[in-house]
Amino acid sequence: MKKQKVKLNIGCGIRVVPGFINVDKMFTLEQLTNKEGPFKNSAMQDGVQYVQADARELPFDNSYADYIESVDMIEHIPMRDTKQVLSEMYRVLKKKGEIRIMTTNFDELAKLWTEFVDGKDIDFTDPNNQFFNLAEVIYGNQHHGGEYHVAPFNPRYMHALLKYVGFTDIVINIFPTGCSDSPNMETAPWGEGLVARTEMMVAYARK
Repeated sequence: MKKQKVKLNIGCGIRVVPGFINVDKMFTLEQLTNKEGPFKNSAMQDGVQYVQADARELPFDNSYADYIESVDMIEHIPMRDTKQVLSEMYRVLKKKGEIRIMTTNFDELAKLWTEFVDGKDIDFTDPNNQFFNLAEVIYGNQHHGGEYHVAPFNPRYMHALLKYVGFTDIVINIFPTGCSDSPNMETAPWGEGLVARTEMMVAYARK
């Protein structure tokens, strides 16, 4: 019988996906299972694996996983800790294992801010006000401690970090604003009527 691949979903939030070992620092298994209050939209199902842990100190042995995904997590890590997080992912990944990381392309955010916010008046009655729309993408939803963005990523920075910690075969694709096509991520909520609010960057690499 073919051995089942070990797949990690690092920084899963409330999106706990079958077929993965889902990892997040902010929530307990009980909170995700009870689906009360801020966890009412939790995707937790019976039998799905969840581990509460910090991405900077993953509780897995060396060369443990065949595949790692991380969607909209890395921007929540303090800039000086991002190398440690990627080093941990590299450590627990098997030789020739694959990693995929999705985050917002900060290069585009900077351009949009300059074009639509800089020098513009702020209309607090406009629900589509670009100040608040872009500020939320840059700094996070901020509903609780796990929803603050603290590190900007662009393709060059992402490529440099992945290469620095040892990854090879690095490819970074950009998915434009309004895109609803799947960026080939198993844990991302594409195909549910969602579109990218701003450019999304997906990094693919191997150990």
